[in-house]
Amino acid sequence: MGKQRQKIPAYLVLLLLTVQTFILPMCIVYAKTVETTEKTQKAYADEAPSESTIEEGISLSEQEEAINQPANSENTDESGNSNEVVLEENYSSRDEGNFIEDIYDSNEEGQVQTKDTVLNISDNTKNLISNPNFIFEQGVETRIPNWELVSAGAVVNGLRRDLTISQTVESEEWYRLSDSSFRIGGDNLLSVNRTSGSRTLIVGQTIQTKAGYTYEVTVNAQAGGTSTDGILTMTAYNGVGVLAGPSGQLGSHFYTVNSDVGTYSLRFTATSNQTSIGFRMAGAHTILHSANIKPVLTVNSQVPSIPLAQHSEKFDYTKFIESVKIGNINLDDYQVELIGSLDTSSIGTKETRLKVSAEGISEETDVSYQVTWENSLGILDHNSSQTGISLSLLTDGESPYLQASFGEVTTNLGGNQTFRRGNFEFYHRDINGFILGLTTDTVYQSKRTLINTWNTRLNSNETVQYGDVVRARVFARDSPGSNITNTSLRIARNEALISEIGTFNEAYYMLTKGGYHLLRVNQLTAHSNISVPFGATESQMNELAKSFFAYHSDFSDVEKGQFEYKFLSYDSTNTSGSNKRGVIAATQTVDDKSFMLEYEVSFSVSEEQQYNLQLTASPVTGGNPATGSASIVQGGTTTINANPAEEYMFVRWKVVSGEGSVIEDEAAEDTDITMGSSDTIIQAIFEARAVPNPVDPINPEIEVEPENKPDLSEDQGMLSIDFVSSFNFGSQAISVHDQTYYAKPQRLLNEEGTVNEKEKRPNYVQISDRRSENERNGWTLAVTQKEQFNGEENQVLNGASLSLLNQQVITAQGDIAPGLQSVSCTLVPGNRQALLQAQDNEGKGTWIYRFGDGKTAGESVALEVPRGANSEAITYSST
Repeated sequence: MGKQRQKIPAYLVLLLLTVQTFILPMCIVYAKTVETTEKTQKAYADEAPSESTIEEGISLSEQEEAINQPANSENTDESGNSNEVVLEENYSSRDEGNFIEDIYDSNEEGQVQTKDTVLNISDNTKNLISNPNFIFEQGVETRIPNWELVSAGAVVNGLRRDLTISQTVESEEWYRLSDSSFRIGGDNLLSVNRTSGSRTLIVGQTIQTKAGYTYEVTVNAQAGGTSTDGILTMTAYNGVGVLAGPSGQLGSHFYTVNSDVGTYSLRFTATSNQTSIGFRMAGAHTILHSANIKPVLTVNSQVPSIPLAQHSEKFDYTKFIESVKIGNINLDDYQVELIGSLDTSSIGTKETRLKVSAEGISEETDVSYQVTWENSLGILDHNSSQTGISLSLLTDGESPYLQASFGEVTTNLGGNQTFRRGNFEFYHRDINGFILGLTTDTVYQSKRTLINTWNTRLNSNETVQYGDVVRARVFARDSPGSNITNTSLRIARNEALISEIGTFNEAYYMLTKGGYHLLRVNQLTAHSNISVPFGATESQMNELAKSFFAYHSDFSDVEKGQFEYKFLSYDSTNTSGSNKRGVIAATQTVDDKSFMLEYEVSFSVSEEQQYNLQLTASPVTGGNPATGSASIVQGGTTTINANPAEEYMFVRWKVVSGEGSVIEDEAAEDTDITMGSSDTIIQAIFEARAVPNPVDPINPEIEVEPENKPDLSEDQGMLSIDFVSSFNFGSQAISVHDQTYYAKPQRLLNEEGTVNEKEKRPNYVQISDRRSENERNGWTLAVTQKEQFNGEENQVLNGASLSLLNQQVITAQGDIAPGLQSVSCTLVPGNRQALLQAQDNEGKGTWIYRFGDGKTAGESVALEVPRGANSEAITYSST
């Protein structure tokens, strides 16, 4: 019978402590109706009466019969003639033209279905009143030639209630002239109340409409009298209610009409394929010269952003439009015309007016827009935080488009002072490639005059291209003036005006398709009297050219990598001497476009022995250390700069090799070195700001991917546990004797994520202390075995103990190591055990605390199980 085997994993829970402080456990909007009249008209919206009103003189059953009559049913008039309703006909003849035509098809059951909708609105101003002078005169019976009067049940041109005319009589009853039995009464205006005993006339026509479409009815009308105003009420009904009553009202407007001809309008949205339009006239004699109806566009606008100084003809007006509809149909093919003005001379929210046209219909609407900075340089006004003159780079094309404007200040634009003398000069490749100048000859001129002068020059120049550079300067007064560029020049970044040139008295901006790109080619610091080797060749001088310059703190790593340096001329290096002169071309390249400035430098030549200085970075991605001079005589000094990358922090300098070379301050990012008597290599040591990746416990210079990485927090701060091994003792045979089992070595993963079976590493813990000098006060690494080894059902492995052997501490940086707290360590469940202790400046950087080495990796973490442990064939674990 084979021996039973038990699997015994163990998990080491480590505690990293700072000595002093803590212990760590592990809607749709329609445009307003616009009434254009020879005089301003006042409109009042009639109050809608109750929907429950039933008209006097017609029974409810008669109303329901009219409402429920099928559109395609046959109807018989009083003479007994049969009339078939033809819905696509609207007016007396088809060649008058419908603005909406529906194509119908009957199915097998004979019911009408809509298959398609064709918009035909070439005739969109249909005259509802064919008689040009329809005159209502009080007290006189009114008849309208060419308008047929019909009864409620008859059909004219496929529509019911084609025309109704009603007026009062002395008996104070209401009659429809075409049907003497139809009576209307009541006190509500929409119910056609009589006015002081005088006669009131209602005329209406039922037209064919499309449900969901919006229409506009316009009437040219005037009062016939000279002293009394007429009253005109225009009302739209849903076509299935009583014309003169409140039922099915879609919209109504009340107007006072005087003796001047005016235009009055009403808008409504149809709810069915028939709509009745009613005109109610009372008071003075009233003349309707014409009445027209047309479908209208529903234009929903949005607020676009327009760059400062953008020309109106270069802007796409469709950006004002969110949607254009006829009824509920969205239109994609429409035209937008600017009929107002587009003022982009200053920033802010502004309004204009547009004309939108589609399918032969036009609609005017008021819209808003926001003028934004986009890509603009601005000059502050005198004693102001606002810009008075701006130069905008508009990037809508293959060539840059530049325009001057006011910016923020919109007052006193025609005054006789600009207060600031701005100068913008454009160059190609270098300062000798002058293209165009925008200068201010005197401050005694208006902003408007200056801006017009600049724009005339800009509009007549077609040679400025992307990659060219503008040099910007600002002076306080006329020549020579005081240079105030650093306090008065602003640039728009993310719609905020900022100053980004520090204390420099001029700014260089490259014109790119992304806007103004700040160049720092004028912001280099040139070292003086740099030492060069005796007899240095042109190639050697060009290699040394970079060492003549330093970057200030605002230079990014990307910007530093954009520079190249080359000597254009220099004094002889074949004779010794100091204060020799040279000219270096400093070239900055952005997006394959370059700009160069020349710098005069000084250097010295000595026949003394020169030694080379080389700077390296650890890790290599940690930064870009630079030196003021790469060749120095013995005893000579130069400045070294750490230049850490954004994701790293500088730790210290270290002399890797070099007899007698001395660093002035090893902890300072920028410091000086005194050259010794041999070539010297100095290393800048950096630490990652994030938790460092695990490194090889045998060769800590190399990052690795260990098997079974624990889930550690990324928010541990600058003192962190980067990695800790899990101990796995494998499957073991149950024994009646005392036994010692060893944890398997740590395995590494290949690039594809599989376990490397050949590589074995000692189990280890990786700790990193990346705190600054003033924050560092030591640390302690401790471990606690929380409980005895046990199974899933709490079967305890009695007497088992875990020991950490062959403890070693190594690093790649060579700093002072933290101290081991015991040569060997046996853990007691429930007790905290200190493992490493770092005092003061000990333990800086990344450290490997390992158990064994390449030879003893498999014998350095021991689990001792006594014979009386009562072990079972299960998995035991502990944390």
